[in-house]
Amino acid sequence: MRWLRLLLGATAPAASATLVAFFAGHALGAAWAGRRVHRWTRPLAAYGVLELAAALGALATPLLLWAGDALVGPFYDGLRQSPGTLAAVRFALAIVATLPAAFCFGATFPALGAAVVGRADLLGSRGSALYAVNTLGAAAGTALAAFSLPARVGVAATYGLAVVALVAVGAGALALDRGGTLRSLVGPGSSADVKAERAPRSRSRGRTGSGAVSERTLLALAALSGFGAFALQVLLVQAFAQVMNQSIYAFGAVLIGVLLCLAAGAAGVAVLERRLGIDPHSLLGFALVAAALAAAGFPAWLDRVTDGLGFVGGREGGLGYAAAAIATTLRAAGPLLLAISLVLPLTWTLASRAGGGADAAAGPLLGRVVAINTVGAIAGALAAPYLLMPRFGLWGAFVPLSLAYAIAAVLLPETHVRRRLWRDGLLAIGWMAILLRASPLELPAARTARGERVLASETTPAGVVAVVEREGERLIRIDNHYALGGTAERIHQERQGLLPLLLAPDARRVLHVGSATGISAGATLARPLDELVLVELVPGVARAARGYFADANRGVYSAPTTRVILDDARNFLRTTRERFDLIVADLFVPWRAGTGS
Repeated sequence: MRWLRLLLGATAPAASATLVAFFAGHALGAAWAGRRVHRWTRPLAAYGVLELAAALGALATPLLLWAGDALVGPFYDGLRQSPGTLAAVRFALAIVATLPAAFCFGATFPALGAAVVGRADLLGSRGSALYAVNTLGAAAGTALAAFSLPARVGVAATYGLAVVALVAVGAGALALDRGGTLRSLVGPGSSADVKAERAPRSRSRGRTGSGAVSERTLLALAALSGFGAFALQVLLVQAFAQVMNQSIYAFGAVLIGVLLCLAAGAAGVAVLERRLGIDPHSLLGFALVAAALAAAGFPAWLDRVTDGLGFVGGREGGLGYAAAAIATTLRAAGPLLLAISLVLPLTWTLASRAGGGADAAAGPLLGRVVAINTVGAIAGALAAPYLLMPRFGLWGAFVPLSLAYAIAAVLLPETHVRRRLWRDGLLAIGWMAILLRASPLELPAARTARGERVLASETTPAGVVAVVEREGERLIRIDNHYALGGTAERIHQERQGLLPLLLAPDARRVLHVGSATGISAGATLARPLDELVLVELVPGVARAARGYFADANRGVYSAPTTRVILDDARNFLRTTRERFDLIVADLFVPWRAGTGS
């Protein structure tokens, strides 16, 4: 995430690219392993080899990023003329650099599932338990990487420790396989443990009388689970940016919350399947209803939990801020995350019932389900910032996500008439209550204080950009809490543009980094210039400045000598072959909340 931010800029597209790049390789790896794992006589040894290969791929990632960046560098100025092409090239770099490690990560779970789960009919109990433990470890790793280790040992050393952990896991798996330890502990057979796991299945099937679910339906549910979970993750990063900021802390807090709830949901399904013999058809239907209602009600609940989208953190630093961020995430999004966390393990449970019984292997089925789930995750991570948010706004984007879960709930087969009536009735009543009392469409796009009004707002992949008016002043605010200058400080801001010209009186080509309202840059129009270049990271900010600040910035965004570059300034200055007489960096106030973006 940190390295891709250097490539893409510190905005929501970097979060989306991180998810897409990692999970593209993950899907390929899972599909590849799923087709071959049934032929592996020593799946645990294969798992160990894949972990060692993932360690090598992880070591190669920064080198591949560097090489790709160097390869594209000479063509940067040409690509910059087409921002869409430049973004696609950077996405491709991210995918290629992470592909070797991600491919191996995707292949590890079917291999480990084949070693630990063994038979397809145990996928609901053992598979969900394995997924829960794996995800819990992911949450611990995220917490260390986001909040602890980089401050103590640095980013590179943290990455190195993760690679060492992969090597240790791979070596440990090979040692267990050689000694037969895992096989003696969890290997499938006729032990009392396996009989205990199979008994609830038969009791449940006799009790429910639910119709069988086809594999096509199961794969569609797995795809929906991936789409919903990762579209939601991107939306939550943006939503919590309204009360934190778009820093690594916000991304880490959301990811930890997602992983903890996914682990809890999978563990719950494993216990219910193993001990109580659940009816997965009915429980999945109610889980989809809960996900639909929780998604629709989340924006209003976040507004209430944070007292009107008030800033989280304040005086807390370090671990205190991390704890506040994670606690806010779990309190506001916990019900929603727990609901969606049940979908995938319940899908596995249904798959285990239809997977061919004790004679079928779990690995191939697990590979197919994980692969299609990951394809859905990629689609969700792309759809959220580039389709849902621009089209429906941040809060409105939760509505189509809610509808997707609701449609899946209604279409899910359920032959138990009373349960179907309860499920559909709960969905209808819940929707009416939310529309009347907590509609996400009625939540304002931007938070305003007393005496303020929003002149315009735009939800972009980089954040919610709002033009706010207060006591005759206009200012641009991103994600509620970070102001990018305003008309009240016009004189001071113009001096920030004029003072550098006194130090470089012969400058003819001037570059302004972080142009924002354009007031500082506009002051330089008083001098004869050949060209004035404005570099702005957030396109919505440039549009707001052009439309609402022309009187204060001397029309700098439309001036004939002005050229606007919509890109991360670090990448532009590092890569472009252009040269300037004067570069003015008018960026941020370091102690203000929001500078992490």
